[in-house]
Amino acid sequence: MLRSSSEQWEPEDSDNLFARAQAGDQDAWAALFHECYPKVRRAVRRRINGPLRRYVDSTDIANDVFGELIEKADRFQFDTVDKVRAFLFDAAHRRIIDEHRRRQTKKRDSNRERPLSDHENAESDLPSSGPTPSQVAVANEVDEKLCEASDDDAGRLIIRRRSENYNNEEISRETGWSIRKVQRFLERLRLTFQH
Repeated sequence: MLRSSSEQWEPEDSDNLFARAQAGDQDAWAALFHECYPKVRRAVRRRINGPLRRYVDSTDIANDVFGELIEKADRFQFDTVDKVRAFLFDAAHRRIIDEHRRRQTKKRDSNRERPLSDHENAESDLPSSGPTPSQVAVANEVDEKLCEASDDDAGRLIIRRRSENYNNEEISRETGWSIRKVQRFLERLRLTFQH
């Protein structure tokens, strides 16, 4: 029985500790946690090795398996704390194996991974955040079609300036048109290409 948060559970209560926890006794859950969690975390830490250590944290796995125990407590029947601990060890071992398999799939080819420090002095081959060549080509094609749809030079100038992110006021000053006329032109153009 847990006397206070700083005291440990009494060993003679360990035979029915899980049954009490299943019945909703929060002190029993706390005792199970304090008895099992550190041991499971240490066991996980020992089993995680090599490159997997970069991706998997022993605390996360210990939390997951303990959460699974609590979530599915009504499905289990454990007579002793040792059997609870054995279940947690086994569940943690399965999680480590699953994570290892997941990391070894071709989709996550770990041979392609390099630390960012390798790129500090070399030109990075990371993807650009700018538009792709196909996006640029499509945008140019749309601009050409828009310019073809315009009957006069002022209309073509408006389209070009809009693609260069000029606002309507700046375009109005450059073309000599009123702001409202520029807006109407752009709205007509939008309606033409919307259909």
